[in-house]
Amino acid sequence: MRVRLLGLYALTPVAVLHIPGSSVIGLADVLAVAAVPILFSLPGSWRGSRGVFLLYWGWVVTAGLLASAASDGPNALAVSMHAVRLLAVTAPFFLAIGLPSVSERDIERILVYAALTSTAAVALGVGMHLLGITVATPQRLWQTGEGSVARAGGLTGNSGSFGALTGLSFVIVQIVFSGRRATSLPRWLRPANIVVCSLAILFSSSRGGLVLVVVASVVWMALQGRRAVTRVAAGGGALLAGLMIVDVESAFVNRSLQRLDLLNLGGDSTFTASSRSVVFRQALDDFAGSQPLIGVGYKQYADTFGRLLDNAYLLSLLETGLIGAALFGLFWVHVLREANWASKRAITYGFPAAALPLLVGFMARMMTGGTNASWYVAPTFYLVLGLLIRQVALRSASASQERPEAVSSGPLLEAGTAMRVDSTVRSADVSLSENATLHG
Repeated sequence: MRVRLLGLYALTPVAVLHIPGSSVIGLADVLAVAAVPILFSLPGSWRGSRGVFLLYWGWVVTAGLLASAASDGPNALAVSMHAVRLLAVTAPFFLAIGLPSVSERDIERILVYAALTSTAAVALGVGMHLLGITVATPQRLWQTGEGSVARAGGLTGNSGSFGALTGLSFVIVQIVFSGRRATSLPRWLRPANIVVCSLAILFSSSRGGLVLVVVASVVWMALQGRRAVTRVAAGGGALLAGLMIVDVESAFVNRSLQRLDLLNLGGDSTFTASSRSVVFRQALDDFAGSQPLIGVGYKQYADTFGRLLDNAYLLSLLETGLIGAALFGLFWVHVLREANWASKRAITYGFPAAALPLLVGFMARMMTGGTNASWYVAPTFYLVLGLLIRQVALRSASASQERPEAVSSGPLLEAGTAMRVDSTVRSADVSLSENATLHG
């Protein structure tokens, strides 16, 4: 039953409910009713990423309540509800690495679901844009002297979220399912994913989505070696050459390409032209004049200062203060350590080294928005990352029983129970321990 819960999280990209006159509900909100109690009941050590995250989450609630005690502070109920949603969207990561009954077969099946549903959501968003269908007031792409044109927003109507999902879908299908694992997917899916993701990035003009793809691809190439660099460079060079040769008639497409021209190949790039640099400086001024220790309350920056701040790291500092930002950073350090371990060991077992590229690409995207707390994008990211780490841990446990000398000591993963590699361990029932060391 709990494994099925993980499988349901893979439907997050396509399971979106719009309530007229109210808000939007994602599948993670519904699944939280079952997932959150399980998260707190997972056995084993609370050290490592799970312990740090729950400590951070506890501080989010505490700091929010302290901030709400001030006369002009935020509403305590609103802060608490946002904190619950943060727990809900992050839960798939800890369930994936912590549920004792998860097997490698379960992991492969759920990863395929995530590849299919994320690609389907991107394709639906592209189709909606071409047909002029919107579910919310669309964000606009301004064209000098020619007014503005709606940007693709997908099932949520938000171009930033749609771009982030597009980048995530590309990484899942093209990197997570690279090499021998590609045979697990229908043959048409990988080329179809490239087409719809390319169109989605173009129609949404999402620089954050492009950053996710580029950074994840660069990290993946670094892990794969010279062969991967040659293949990707050849493909990327052909694509860029085509864009420079083809004379695009659409003013919208030309404007979008200017926004997405990361390397200024066209000579008129607006990739770095944004008011965000001004907003970031204002945010630092806001921090100096606020409550540096506890912040203004989780998800309360816009209401407090009247403007948006598209940077997850600065938001953590402004909304939860110095203590919250330190815990937030420590959590990601732990996750980086786990993903790095999994990527290095994955190559040994014939898996794609996908965990680290996925994580670093996503963390780069967090510099342009609070994607880590997105009810629409984050659950799929946390689910896939957790499954990739768990799969390597299961294989490590299995290998240690067959060939004890093959498993070198290394970090590992917190999750449910301490991982003990001995004759009594069954690979399908292994739980993880972040600070444990594998011994033959």
